[in-house]
Amino acid sequence: MNLRQEGFTLIEILVALTLMAIAILSFSLTTMGVIRGHVSSRNLTAAVHLAQDKLEQFQALPLASPVCPSIHLSSCAGSEQELNSLGTTEPPGVLFHRGWEVWPDLPEPGLAKIEVAVSWTERLYTHRYVLSTLLYRP
Repeated sequence: MNLRQEGFTLIEILVALTLMAIAILSFSLTTMGVIRGHVSSRNLTAAVHLAQDKLEQFQALPLASPVCPSIHLSSCAGSEQELNSLGTTEPPGVLFHRGWEVWPDLPEPGLAKIEVAVSWTERLYTHRYVLSTLLYRP
């Protein structure tokens, strides 16, 4: 009598299913890491744009402006709370907080040091990006 069985054994099927489960799990973990990285990059890019936008606003103003009322002040500061990535206060997305400080005649007369800081909270961690520059005003 010749018994011949075709097909897979139960152990072979369990091993194949285990290997597929491990592969799918590792793929999903990698995908979640890529998505988190994308969100972090998008938020950092928005923070850089908000800081650069504020510096460009300072470049367009004279040093004696409503933001910095007197050239003879030792420093002046300001802030804007709850901005979205477009720089407006309308809801969608992560909320950013932008603050700045201006030091006229620092380090030399005619120069102004300007520092803009943008902060935001992402996954329970607070991130901060600071951009500073010197402006020359004769």
